[in-house]
Amino acid sequence: MRPFPFRAAFSSAAVFIALIFSGISGIAGCAAGDGTGGAEFATSVSVAPFSTQPVVATDACDALAAGFDAAPKTMRTGCYWYWLNDNISVASVTADLRAMKRAGINRAFIAHVGDVGRAGNVKMFSAQWRECLRAALKTAGELDIEIGLFNCPGWSQSGGPWHTADTSMRRLATVERRVAGPRLFSETLTPAQRGFRDVKVLAFPARHAEQDNLLDAVPADKKPAFPLRLTGGASVVEFSLPQAKPARSLMIFPDGKLYARCEFQARGSAGGEYKTLASFLMRRVDNRAIVGFDPQGPIVVNFPETTAADFRLVLRDTAGGSKIKKIVLSRVPVPERYVEKTLGKLFRKMSQNDFPRWNEYMWDAQSTDTAFCAQPAQVRDISKHLAADGTLTWQVPAGDWVILRTGMVPTGVTNAPVSPEGRGLEVDKMSRKHIAFHFDAYIKKILDFIPKNERKTLTTIVADSYETGGQNFTDGMLEKFQKRYGYDATPFLPAFAGYVIGSPDQTDRFLWDVRRFVADEIANEYVGGLTDAANKHGLKTWLEPYGHWGFPGDFLSYGAKADMVGGEFWAEDDHTYENRAAASCAHIYGKKKVSAESFTSVGHPFSYSPAALKSVGDKAFCEGINDTVLHVCISQPDEMRAPGLDAWFGVEFNRKNTWFAHLDLFTDYLKRCNFLLQQGTHVADIAYYIGEDAPKQTGICEPAPPAGFDYDYINSDVILNRLRVGADGELLLPDGKSYRVLVLPPQDTMRPEVLRKIIALARDGATILGTPPVRSPSLKNYPNADKEVEKLTQEFFGKGGLLTPPAALSATGSPRNFCAALGLVPDFQWDDPKTPLLYTHRKLTGNAAAITNGATGGGNVCDIYFVSNRSDKTVRVAPAFRVAGAEPPVAKGIVPESVRVAPEFRVSGARPELWDAVTGERRPAPAFARNTVAGTTTVPLELPPNGSIFVVFVRK
Repeated sequence: MRPFPFRAAFSSAAVFIALIFSGISGIAGCAAGDGTGGAEFATSVSVAPFSTQPVVATDACDALAAGFDAAPKTMRTGCYWYWLNDNISVASVTADLRAMKRAGINRAFIAHVGDVGRAGNVKMFSAQWRECLRAALKTAGELDIEIGLFNCPGWSQSGGPWHTADTSMRRLATVERRVAGPRLFSETLTPAQRGFRDVKVLAFPARHAEQDNLLDAVPADKKPAFPLRLTGGASVVEFSLPQAKPARSLMIFPDGKLYARCEFQARGSAGGEYKTLASFLMRRVDNRAIVGFDPQGPIVVNFPETTAADFRLVLRDTAGGSKIKKIVLSRVPVPERYVEKTLGKLFRKMSQNDFPRWNEYMWDAQSTDTAFCAQPAQVRDISKHLAADGTLTWQVPAGDWVILRTGMVPTGVTNAPVSPEGRGLEVDKMSRKHIAFHFDAYIKKILDFIPKNERKTLTTIVADSYETGGQNFTDGMLEKFQKRYGYDATPFLPAFAGYVIGSPDQTDRFLWDVRRFVADEIANEYVGGLTDAANKHGLKTWLEPYGHWGFPGDFLSYGAKADMVGGEFWAEDDHTYENRAAASCAHIYGKKKVSAESFTSVGHPFSYSPAALKSVGDKAFCEGINDTVLHVCISQPDEMRAPGLDAWFGVEFNRKNTWFAHLDLFTDYLKRCNFLLQQGTHVADIAYYIGEDAPKQTGICEPAPPAGFDYDYINSDVILNRLRVGADGELLLPDGKSYRVLVLPPQDTMRPEVLRKIIALARDGATILGTPPVRSPSLKNYPNADKEVEKLTQEFFGKGGLLTPPAALSATGSPRNFCAALGLVPDFQWDDPKTPLLYTHRKLTGNAAAITNGATGGGNVCDIYFVSNRSDKTVRVAPAFRVAGAEPPVAKGIVPESVRVAPEFRVSGARPELWDAVTGERRPAPAFARNTVAGTTTVPLELPPNGSIFVVFVRK
């Protein structure tokens, strides 16, 4: 066996007997295998060598051991296979595939990536390109390598040159006029944007005086010069009105880059103290449409009516080069953050480890004051007065009026990164009809020109992480919206242009409904539509249920509609939420595999080897990943160049890399891990509800899960439609998954239908922890929905203290309190909490069929724990090369320092075995102790720096 290219293997037999007398000796009632007291202790005075023979002679366990010894054909180690900048040939793609086969890569996702480096000669859609694609799929079939095709050119998202304005992502735009009546108005309302498709023409009362900018009254010699250039770091911008005026809102218009943490303050009298009216973040650092179709829109905040003459902006952490074009201080309320709330500006990463927090799109409740606000009944639909050429002829009633011509226009986002031949508008994500058109325009044409017998291993249609920004309108949206929410959205359309209708609170609720509608439509129409189109042709969909640039959806419902979901982790180990997002989605929707774009990297070409990657991969396994897709293999068109064609992203998993000839040792390890981690059902005790707000890209764990208890995120759809309570109070899902505690998020809003279901779960015996809601976030059935939420909360939420089922809901406490009340002990714990360990746990039931085809049912076969040592207490040994027939050299004078632990597992009545995925060896644990009272088993382990082991508890 060749030496494996890892930094460290198990330096000894992975078990040390010293702990038999030190770490375990304190267990009460310890005896030698008598099984009569509180603990049962079994030991062996000798450490037997590993055996590759099955340890237990049961059919199911034999099947499990056989799959570990030699991964079945169904176990696929994948890769992203990028055809870069038209640099491909028939010879190169077939050579790539044969090299993949030798390296143990038996799944490849083909993406045509452009705008990266030197351009090649094989243009997309050309005869040569078709020949390369056909040869690749035919060769993959011969080699039994599964192929996935990205559903469009580039890696994000679903676009191409076949799309027009009417099939692309769209937003609501407006043409505005202010008129005074009575008079006959006749004018052409010409939109500024191309592709404008009318929705409604509306008119509503306006009050010019109250909408004036109060800062216009500031004397010229005291007014800041615009554009206002801000000083980096901290600064203050002051405004003094000639006399005190009441104010309710502030709008700040960026002039290019703008970033600062702000406090808007006022003082009631000269020489008095300034008081903060609003604290907020100004974040306008990217003008690309992938972070929203209005990325330079104004920052808008409301505050209680304040009468003052002196105002100021206190700025901190200001980015250098920040500029402000205009500031508007008004007596009239404006929909707070309406640019963000209409999805015009979405989250944009500021650094590699930056990500949208759980509350990124959550804001404070707004005022119910109706002053200065047009009421819904006052908004008139005057669409019938608009001629085909855009001329509006309308008899204006007495008073001041705002006229809005509203219509859909493209957001302008295109698929990327891609060569010019493959670039085009992104498809409308809220229209199943347009998704089907997109599929037929690209994938169906590929299926048509490649004979079925030459694409027999083409199985998957791929969509990567979402990176195309938001949209907020589509065909037939008003009708569908009314059916779903029970009210007409037409009177509230002015909110898209920054007008309050009804009250700030009502407008805020309407925009909440819009964002929830968009998230649901993207999940159902886009992902669901793409999956339906693929399934009709015998294909499955694979996608990542999140987005690093402008994701407008809900990560759990978005991923639910795909056949397979994937997370993501980087070689730098700085991504913190994607794997848990994908794993939770898979767990709550009954998806067996949780893939991951694995070992992505930026700016570190040829810096990594499998030795440096194993540890971060092990961490991903503990986060729920069990299906590896290596990132990235770039097709190599030039046989004479080394180390080959490269890009600014990814680790080089391609045949020109110096260690590629030994990659099979690494893929063997990955296959063994993936095989075991795909067995049975993931074990977690806590389900954290993510709430109903959208967009949503992660959840919140508050309070944090106690050590030794795993968790998933869960959403409203699953709570309403898939969750029930078992006989012992467990929260059960149809696929065998269960939880013991449901934790509600720290917010005070919830729709009545969700609250009713949660109360029903509590009545049936479930344990619920969380903040009691006080109102609905939606305008649906307003205000009656609020009254129902208030009534239900008062009736069913506890008044403090720990309440155990079926006593209703508790508003206080912590998951640890609940776990203790339920008699739960941690699923995994160890004797030294300072030792950094991670774990994951799978429970396998059934028979041999459960291992071979994923069947469920039958008795408990075994519990599978994967344990990873996260410490590296000595100098890291990471050889950059390998020498055949020798172990990787260790730097002189360096002795790896092992972490010695005796973890305790929440398993009883089963014998532990140690399965080493690095070597493929298995053996019984030579020492373990059973605590029959607590139902736990302690197994002494020795793990070297960044080492890992499977502890498999087999039931005879």
